[in-house]
Amino acid sequence: MTITNEINAGFLVINKPSGFTSFDMIGVLRRITKIKRIGHTGTLDPFASGVLITCLGSYTRLAGLIESYDKSYQAVIKLGESTDTGDPTGKTITTNDVIPAPESVDQLRDKVLSIKELPIPSYSAVWIKGKRAYKYARQNITVDLPHRPVRVYDFQLLSYHYPHIEYSCRVSKGTYIRSISEWMAEQLGTLGHTCKLQRTAVGRIDLGAATPIDQIDENNWRQKLTDPRIIFADRKMLVLPVSDINLLNCGQSIAYDDEQDKDLFVIDHNRRLRSLCSLRGKILKPKINLKQYA
Repeated sequence: MTITNEINAGFLVINKPSGFTSFDMIGVLRRITKIKRIGHTGTLDPFASGVLITCLGSYTRLAGLIESYDKSYQAVIKLGESTDTGDPTGKTITTNDVIPAPESVDQLRDKVLSIKELPIPSYSAVWIKGKRAYKYARQNITVDLPHRPVRVYDFQLLSYHYPHIEYSCRVSKGTYIRSISEWMAEQLGTLGHTCKLQRTAVGRIDLGAATPIDQIDENNWRQKLTDPRIIFADRKMLVLPVSDINLLNCGQSIAYDDEQDKDLFVIDHNRRLRSLCSLRGKILKPKINLKQYA
């Protein structure tokens, strides 16, 4: 077996262009990095662009933690026209010539902030009876789609020039912006679909930290890796000596003098994540150990 000392774990924050799937980005990164084990932390629809945090190597085991973060978006609704997908890639199914008054649009903010649940779009990757929802939709099979609890933490109306409304929002995990846009159009007594969408942030990672995929190549991708301490800025990072890290990586618990019970990351002196641990009763116990090399 060949042993290499090259780092094969990390986070790459991509600014995904529109016209490509999130999985397309994974394919590109696999070709660039030669790493097979790569995943992302929240699908962006093909028509959408913006922040896509990808996990390389053992860091894929942390994808769920990143997926739980709030996400921020900037979107444009086209009023008067609904599509079967809720976005510009679908077929127009209904039109309406109602032109909402500016005053009614201005009243949307408080209404949107009060949303507690929204329907899951028929064209989505949610599993329904063992199959992705969009597969039923493509076969013209009607299924009951559940409503999903959502939170809209922040909402701003940016402009209204009929037939377009531009807005920004920060929402909880699993919130479909297509559903928000359709809900807003309904509140205005008309129809609508999301015609433009950009994810502007995941947690504290915004577009300023994202690299366009065409600026990443086999020679520079390691320099583009994002410091895990920035990705998980809300979590405590504990620097431990190699001897303690080796014990944790072997599944052993170690004593640590801290009264507060919590989950935290153990990092080495090179700022690499080595373990996600639980601290309970001054005992540090590994939950997820992370390999650094191929």
